[in-house]
Amino acid sequence: MSRPEKNTVEYFPHYISDGKKMFFIEHKYGNDGYSVWFKLLETLASTERHFLNLNSESDLMFLSAKCRVEESVLISILNDLAKLGEINNIAWDNKIVWSDKFIESLGEAYKRRNNKCMNYDSLCIHLSSLGIHLTSIGSVEEVDNTQTKLNNNKLDKTKSNDIKTKEKSRVILPFGSIEFLNSWSLGRTTKKGSISSIIKLFNQNRQQRLS
Repeated sequence: MSRPEKNTVEYFPHYISDGKKMFFIEHKYGNDGYSVWFKLLETLASTERHFLNLNSESDLMFLSAKCRVEESVLISILNDLAKLGEINNIAWDNKIVWSDKFIESLGEAYKRRNNKCMNYDSLCIHLSSLGIHLTSIGSVEEVDNTQTKLNNNKLDKTKSNDIKTKEKSRVILPFGSIEFLNSWSLGRTTKKGSISSIIKLFNQNRQQRLS
């Protein structure tokens, strides 16, 4: 009998240097900011599939109690973590706590397992069965590609219109026609026999006939 899949971990990397983002959180919220962040990571590590659904009031109350902060403070910290990119902002807009960076850090823990750690796209599929619909990365790329194609089509259409406009405005001189020969004779007679002056004269006559 095969062993059941395990989708939690007992450990995760705790990097000593957390960078400017964590410095900001700790500076703004004091020790509460630092404590909430790492208690949040501990909760994600021990939770099945490593995401938190805070649409439930009881789950929000539990996490608030575990982090030992008021719910309003917890929400404010999570908002800032989403703005800083430490948790996924699209997921958090739907009250789902998911950290792409945290998932990446679990690669070593899942390396020897038969099952893989859930990624963001599979999270979207899983949540859709719960009635929570997130925008998947594939959907974003598809929209971007569609927009790029539309922009390219508009650009091609603009170029085509420009070419047509130039074609319409271009004067094709019928050097062998009677009209041009008359202009040539007239130009020579009035001593304005340069090629440019004759072409100008021909175009003037042509415009008068068309108007």
